Amino acid sequence: MACLILLKLRILMDLQSIQRSAAELGGRMPQELIREIRADVVSSALTPAVIERDDHSASIEALAADIKEMRSAMDELNDRFWPAML
Repeated sequence: MACLILLKLRILMDLQSIQRSAAELGGRMPQELIREIRADVVSSALTPAVIERDDHSASIEALAADIKEMRSAMDELNDRFWPAML
C-alpha cells in the first residue's frame, strides 16, 4: 500500500505542476511552447493526453482524496511507517 501511496503522490505533484504552469503562462506564450513546458515539468509516466488537458482540478481533487484515505488506512496498519519514512 505504501508504494501505491507514494506513486499517487508523485502523480499528484506532477498534475499540480502542470496546473500551475498553465495558470502562470496561459495567454502570455504560444500554445505550442506551453505544451513543451508542460511535458518538461513532469517526472512521472503521465500520458501525453493527460499532460495536454486544460484542466486537471478534478484529477487533483480525486488523487488528494485517495491519498488521504489510504494514508489513514496505512496509519491504522502501521503507525510507525510515516515517521520512519520521513
